Amino acid sequence: MNPSDAKRGADSGTASAVQHLSAEAREPADYQLLASVFASHPDSVSVLDPDLTIRLVNPATAREVPHARTFVGRKCYDAFRAQTRPCEACPCQEALATGKPQRARAPLFDETGAVVGTMELFGFPLFDAVTGEALGVIEHARNITREVELEEKLEAWKAIGLYL
Repeated sequence: MNPSDAKRGADSGTASAVQHLSAEAREPADYQLLASVFASHPDSVSVLDPDLTIRLVNPATAREVPHARTFVGRKCYDAFRAQTRPCEACPCQEALATGKPQRARAPLFDETGAVVGTMELFGFPLFDAVTGEALGVIEHARNITREVELEEKLEAWKAIGLYL
């Protein structure tokens, strides 16, 4: 395993596959396939620069955060949360700092700033497949509001002895 593979936390097989993919994805059809994979993902996926500026978002992001009129070029914390600084316990910043995937739960806000649910956020460091240089971070966000509501009901039932 070379040092850039270790930095990415990938085994040599994964690194080789990534290098093969980037070497092979030179035809327009290959780029179209990659764009289709990105666009087809049912959860919100964003690609961020190391300073948390949004570079790309998939269509699910616009569906999940309809009150944000624009995304690209804005800081993620501004576009997604209407905040002026990064979120506490940000999995994307942690992923950039550690070079490893991170996960956190965060509130889901509506356009007024009211909490309307819960998001599960994953931050994955994004490395150049050839040089190993950190290019930014991929944020994967999933709305888990329903799951959290069910967990809370289950805990309430357990508390009063209705569920063992």
